[in-house]
Amino acid sequence: MDGDPVHKNRLYYILSVNGTVDEGGLRYISYKYCKYQIIQEKLGTPNGHFWVFSNLADHTTIDLSNDISIGVGNLYTVCSKEPVWIVEQNGYVDGDVSYGHNADDTKFKIEKDDKGDGYRIVHCGNSNGCKNVGVVIEKNGRRRIALTESPLVVKFKKFGDFSS
Repeated sequence: MDGDPVHKNRLYYILSVNGTVDEGGLRYISYKYCKYQIIQEKLGTPNGHFWVFSNLADHTTIDLSNDISIGVGNLYTVCSKEPVWIVEQNGYVDGDVSYGHNADDTKFKIEKDDKGDGYRIVHCGNSNGCKNVGVVIEKNGRRRIALTESPLVVKFKKFGDFSS
């Protein structure tokens, strides 16, 4: 976002800035009809899946600190709508078609990380302030995306950009 802006309705990978052996790109895995867990890949695997960002404003770019939604990019689905990131009651971030969810559950923002050259994705959907989107490691070793104290510091890579 410092160089090329992130454009709405285009496909991007979300990659960890740290890039340790356990920190690759984000992807989704199906676990219920039209519901997906958002997880972090191991670094040795591809970039993860691609995502699409949209904003409520009429801008073509995604600006820092503005409300956005994050959708599962180019998913061939039998669902009536494309799944978007939703914060569940347990704090996990899942992909869902958002039936029966409060619109605040789907609102995220991209913020510049204070400690480096990456970005934080935060959820500011309720009156309790903003919370970081980070990683929770489950007993089986799966790295689930959830609201956490420590952020997952990320960068955005355009789908089809093989220069980095």
